[in-house]
Amino acid sequence: IFHADYPLLLASNTAARWDILNKETPYVPMFQSVLYAIAALGLTFGALGRFKSTGQASLGLILLGGVPFYLLEGGRQTADLPLAFFMLATVVLIFSYYEKKRVSLLIFAGFTAALAAWTKNEGLLFLLIVGAVVAINELRLRSFRGILYFVAGSVVPLCVALYFKVALAPASEFLSGGLSKILQDIVDPARHGIILAYFKNIFLFSNGWYRVGILPILCVYFLVFHTRKAQAAVPGEGSNPVFIGFAIFTLQIIGYYAFYLISPYELDWH
Repeated sequence: IFHADYPLLLASNTAARWDILNKETPYVPMFQSVLYAIAALGLTFGALGRFKSTGQASLGLILLGGVPFYLLEGGRQTADLPLAFFMLATVVLIFSYYEKKRVSLLIFAGFTAALAAWTKNEGLLFLLIVGAVVAINELRLRSFRGILYFVAGSVVPLCVALYFKVALAPASEFLSGGLSKILQDIVDPARHGIILAYFKNIFLFSNGWYRVGILPILCVYFLVFHTRKAQAAVPGEGSNPVFIGFAIFTLQIIGYYAFYLISPYELDWH
């Protein structure tokens, strides 16, 4: 079975709805996919409206909603869009926590990050990265409470995901080749070239507007609309939520690069 070690949040939701309806119908996963697509758009609009302005929230909604790749993923019913929703929710909650210093916000950030881990394998990487970034920032501020709050929020979904990994799921496909094969792939310059070429295309040219990738659009957006409020540290706390968000994004991309590098599949396909 392809990706038999993937976490079961979406599959469990579908099975639970089928059990309630007492029949298997494709409308359940279709509705679930549409729900996450709309939720991610709503979260984008709400977060930008909260931190910036209604006008910029509307612009962000148009940019994301008009990206063909986003609409395609929503229709394909894959786990990528729900994963993106939980990632976005986590970053928004962390941003809100360092602005308002409300404990509940960081607890919910841990919860949504753990839901990402329960959704897809990439979510496990995301949870580790977010936890590390939050921990480093809290230790820099000589505080341990934030770490405990984040961990507390993540406990329940993470335990479910880990139980599946330990008790039910087969071994990860990325480790199937053995250590010697992994080391051989790491030092293979051809693999690095394929991955870098794909990353350049995906970030700079495709899945955006008029053959311009979404990342350059977002960079221009940031340079044009950034404010001193968004750039400045939270008064008296020394935390820069914008920097934290970029750190999470950058480390996640590095993690994707590493996993593609040791992928057991043919790279042009993967």
